[in-house]
Amino acid sequence: TGSLALNGGQLSNSGALTWAIELYDGQGSVINNSGTITITSTASSSYGTVNGEGGTQGVFKNTGTLTATGVSTGTAAIADTFNNTGGTVNVNAGTLTLGGGGTETGSFSALTGATLNLSAGTFTFNSGSLSGAGNLTVSGSTANIGISLNLGGTWTFSSGTANLTGGTTVSGNAVTISGGTVNFNGTGPWDPGTLTISSGVLGGTSPVTDSGGFSWTGGRIGAGPGTGIVNINGGTMSGSTGSLALNGGQLSNSGALTWAIALYDGQGSVINNSGTITITSTASSSYGTVNAEGGTQGVFNNTGTLTATGVSTGTATIADTFNNTGGTVNVNAGTLTLSGGGTESGPFTVVSGATLGLGGGTFAFNTGSTITGAGNFAVSGGTATLGANLQLAGLGTFTVSGG
Repeated sequence: TGSLALNGGQLSNSGALTWAIELYDGQGSVINNSGTITITSTASSSYGTVNGEGGTQGVFKNTGTLTATGVSTGTAAIADTFNNTGGTVNVNAGTLTLGGGGTETGSFSALTGATLNLSAGTFTFNSGSLSGAGNLTVSGSTANIGISLNLGGTWTFSSGTANLTGGTTVSGNAVTISGGTVNFNGTGPWDPGTLTISSGVLGGTSPVTDSGGFSWTGGRIGAGPGTGIVNINGGTMSGSTGSLALNGGQLSNSGALTWAIALYDGQGSVINNSGTITITSTASSSYGTVNAEGGTQGVFNNTGTLTATGVSTGTATIADTFNNTGGTVNVNAGTLTLSGGGTESGPFTVVSGATLGLGGGTFAFNTGSTITGAGNFAVSGGTATLGANLQLAGLGTFTVSGG
């Protein structure tokens, strides 16, 4: 490492070049490849180019074939501006990290277990292809991918910004967002098998439909009104208060979703539930939704089943406009407080010792909406229009302290 330097020079290859070195370049250096270059990495090496000569960043122009291979833990890194102009890039083993941006009009492929990593700079994929069973990682670059993203392995977004404006033929793969921003636009369809969000932002205006492996422990869905559309078939939501935000996004659940978080929402956010959502509160928690993102209050539409449970002193709060449209609401333990108003046409059941509370907004309990069970009913704010809807029986308490 450091024994070879391309200091402002130009190296043009038209044959078969074997590359097993970390080349220092810069000062406006240029590498042209119209032949074949094979970078074979080892477990302890990071072969390729490093901007170690200072000055203007080097440029690597590929119109031939560049292949990264070696051991599965090896890394080939190109720190230059990398322009794949009608050429071919093969990631056959390990990771190929591109860290200088570039304009791409050629083909990229990655085999199973191999990874194409875009780590820095601005990339524009105008034409060509991204294919194979390998992985894609965006770890710090701005990646503008306007072509079909057909890498069938794991897509990892850990830093930077990925703008996906094309489509894909891939479904059922793993998508992980642990930092940065990824905007899902274009035709898609974006249909991962697992969607894991621990930090960062999921944005864009095209829906992301997860088939059953949803985990949300941090970060944001939505980057403002109408962005971040996620359809899930159940999963889990958990983390610390304020670590999850639905910022103008839409989250639609059709499966069994376990909810153990105070979700910040607003900016016109929408939650749709046609499956089952279970909010399990603890003695020290207040799980549910909090209007902390500003803008237009969020809306929670329930056509499925919403259950509040946990310890007797726990609280679940829905600060959104809550519309129970033919759905079912069960308060099995603790208190469920609705504080955003809404129109109700489905049943509410409150078991003994539990409480349904109305804490703000205007509620209309219409035909088909009943409040039954042996539990408690409390109005602490807002306006509630109740006809024959309130049918609690037993030793429960009806409390009005405001509204």
